[in-house]
Amino acid sequence: MQRFSQFDLLKGRRFGAFFATQFLGASNDNLFRNALLAAWAVAATAPAVGQRPLLLSLVFVLPFLLISGIVG
Repeated sequence: MQRFSQFDLLKGRRFGAFFATQFLGASNDNLFRNALLAAWAVAATAPAVGQRPLLLSLVFVLPFLLISGIVG
């Protein structure tokens, strides 16, 4: 009987692209999550003057963060 390993799947053409897509998607989600946390930290410690660009960038990212979990 031939023994198979889960690492053999990475060598196959069928699953290599799938694994790459999963890895890049998870990395993208974590990048946006960390960017949002950094923006909240800056907003919490920043003075009231000059917060408009920060708030505008949060408004730009907010739809992605709210809808990405629903649409997959």
